[in-house]
Amino acid sequence: MADADDRQFSVLLFVIGDDEGATSQADALKSLLFENEHSQNVLRVIDLSRTPEDALTYDILAIPTIIREQPKPAVRIVGDLSDKNRVWSLLTR
Repeated sequence: MADADDRQFSVLLFVIGDDEGATSQADALKSLLFENEHSQNVLRVIDLSRTPEDALTYDILAIPTIIREQPKPAVRIVGDLSDKNRVWSLLTR
């Protein structure tokens, strides 16, 4: 059985602009976390067009990028996020 701390995710999603594509990526990620019973999660969407310095702070080279900060160790997913199974598999490493 998973420890309670393992069920709490802290996830950052880096996008550029708040267009329909960025919104749909954020919605899909929220849905993925909810579907897999990670209701105790924190998802922050960071728009690099508004805070470009975050690209340097978090070492973002491409978008979209997901960083799972918690649970440790951190995990990065870069690029195509359309394959929910792939994204979930990488998030739960």
